[in-house]
Amino acid sequence: MATLQGVPRVGRKKAERLVLDLADKLDELEVDGTVPRPEGAASEDAIRALVSLGYSAGDAEKAVRAALEDGGRGLARHDLIRRALAIAAGR
Repeated sequence: MATLQGVPRVGRKKAERLVLDLADKLDELEVDGTVPRPEGAASEDAIRALVSLGYSAGDAEKAVRAALEDGGRGLARHDLIRRALAIAAGR
């Protein structure tokens, strides 16, 4: 996101909106496996989603980390968010 904010006339809000809009489109693309999708991007999106729902950044990060450790590696972005949200909510 910092890279997007470095573009002239792109602030924090516009960069966040671009990331969220493009995240949905990236999930729709078929990847042939030659370029691995960075797990960090999915984790960042999951943390950002939980923070936008009112969780603190620390709690969101803990929930995402727990979701990844609990077999969440390789999940689709929306499934990782769902699993982290369930952990954060205490279910």
